[in-house]
Amino acid sequence: MFEFAVVDTETTGLPNRSTNRIIEIAIVKLSPTLQKVGEFETLLNPERDVGPSSVHGIAARDLVAAPKFADIAGDVLDCIQGCIIVAHNARFDTTFLCFEFERLGLSLPRLPTVCTMQIARGIGEKWQSVDLQGCCMTLGIAHQAPHQALSDARATAELFRAIVEKLCPSGAVDLKKLKCQGDIPWYVNGCELNRSNRTWIRQQAESELTTPSLTLSTLTRRLSKMVRLGDVKHELAGYLNALDHVLEDRIITPDEVENLFETAKIWELRPEEVVEAHQLYIRQLAATLRDRCSISDVQLNDLKIVNSLLGFDESFLREVLTKPDCLPLVPETKGEPVAGKTVCFTGECTCTIGGEFITRECAKRFAIQAGLIVADNVTKNLDLLVVADPYTQSGKAKKARSYNIRILNEPVFWKLIGFKVD
Repeated sequence: MFEFAVVDTETTGLPNRSTNRIIEIAIVKLSPTLQKVGEFETLLNPERDVGPSSVHGIAARDLVAAPKFADIAGDVLDCIQGCIIVAHNARFDTTFLCFEFERLGLSLPRLPTVCTMQIARGIGEKWQSVDLQGCCMTLGIAHQAPHQALSDARATAELFRAIVEKLCPSGAVDLKKLKCQGDIPWYVNGCELNRSNRTWIRQQAESELTTPSLTLSTLTRRLSKMVRLGDVKHELAGYLNALDHVLEDRIITPDEVENLFETAKIWELRPEEVVEAHQLYIRQLAATLRDRCSISDVQLNDLKIVNSLLGFDESFLREVLTKPDCLPLVPETKGEPVAGKTVCFTGECTCTIGGEFITRECAKRFAIQAGLIVADNVTKNLDLLVVADPYTQSGKAKKARSYNIRILNEPVFWKLIGFKVD
């Protein structure tokens, strides 16, 4: 009698031994009688860009604190060791699993698999479609979050039970009727693999996004120790300009905090004025969106990131967005001169025009129209790298950071060149 491991993965793309990686994995463990006996779920840091976020809904920022596959490979192996692997499009998931273990020097055998999608095609049911969502809709199986690994794995487990009931009316699981293929039994020695039991799930990543950053907390504390005489200064333009440049890539480094501290000293700003400047920055950013009823998901997410980086909680951002009198009047301004500068793009564009995502080719065309020179690769002579996600770990982003090239978050770039997006 064998246990079953229902597996689902979200990945950076199609199976490719050298490039694409798993970025989320979930395993639902079933007993020989198909009772759930355990679950495993985690996001994974692929050490590269995340691929089609529009499909799996995972952003690079979500994966910064996630373990690498190497960190939890032993945990994954312990979950599936000796089990029949069940998946919807099993070849896809098992291929990725094999590639990940191969990178760590461990070859898996020909895993025994049951593919619910393959079986669905052959049992004569009038499916709405044979993808997981279509099969679940046909059978009335709850599937609340498609393309989230644990939701997919749970739905696949329910679909598997329904298929077993249909093909094995006696109640005994018949692996032949389920078209199980692979080596039974199977075992590999994974004693040298890491077993950290460390996981990082979507809910944690989302909570992290809305938790105020401590990055700038030292700045106001240090300023509070500087005793000055005279009236409080109200000239914040110089500091706001410096802050704007720091936030272009939506990441604040310790060096940037130090630069802001020096700027605040130059302008003789007190702690309360720095907080005031940070609040004004959020209000101005929100005000540039003008019609708050039409803020897109990308724009709202961008506001949340900046709000968090500046150390405010969600209640402040809600106040800014719901109280018109909190928003200053922001005059139309022209971006800085960019003509003749070189620009390169990395990652899928997240901004839209008329509800349609901007393609890479369109982004290049718009940049050329603004007088920029588009480069396909990052070199030391590049002026700007535009990132769809500030936390991307793409090769281009890593190289740009090593060369100290100016990195702009995508919404910031469109604003810089005066191009209006949704």
